[in-house]
Amino acid sequence: MIHMKKILSILLLFASLITLASCARAEAAQVPEEIQPEILVTETEPETTETEAEKSPAIAYEILEIAQGDRYTLDLPKGEWSVSNSDVAEIDQFGELTGLAAGKTWLSATLDGTLCTIPVTVIAQEDEPEDEEPTSKKAKYRILVNKTHNYVAIYAWGDEELEHPLRAMICSTGKNSPSKTYTLGSRKVWNRLYGYVWGKYATVITGDFLFHSVPFAKKDSSTLLVG
Repeated sequence: MIHMKKILSILLLFASLITLASCARAEAAQVPEEIQPEILVTETEPETTETEAEKSPAIAYEILEIAQGDRYTLDLPKGEWSVSNSDVAEIDQFGELTGLAAGKTWLSATLDGTLCTIPVTVIAQEDEPEDEEPTSKKAKYRILVNKTHNYVAIYAWGDEELEHPLRAMICSTGKNSPSKTYTLGSRKVWNRLYGYVWGKYATVITGDFLFHSVPFAKKDSSTLLVG
């Protein structure tokens, strides 16, 4: 009888151990696996800095050419601009460049810590042959300029010295054009005009007042300025 009780006790102990092992396995199954945190790796580009060229002020001119005696107002960044040879050219505080004598010089200013330079060439006024009409044709035409409506009318003398309309065209007379009768003066195929441009068929009316074509950027018929 005692022997049977020992066997029963051993069986109960063994059953208890099996139950504990089963419970341990169940708890282990319920524990979630350890989740590894996600790591996001990104490549960041290095900060870009402005280059010296980007920091430098924008200048619209690489080189400048101006005729002796001409004036031209430049579109330059604000600064104290000066010329290296004041006998050749000069520039005022408003950026107006004047050609004084034929030669070369430098226009320069220090802007935002950067020295900016522009080469300047002053060319002598060219003495071109005058395209004058023969004497027999002089005084046979009368040119009337209408400053109010901006047109030019040309009349020719007839056999009985009566004026006959010959041609009419629009023009731009300017604010200070004189009102008087003049005899036309010298003529040139190409002539420097104010504003650093060229005009064709320039004919002197009086002083600095001329008949001339629309402006050209250069002494070249293909460089007509539009607008």
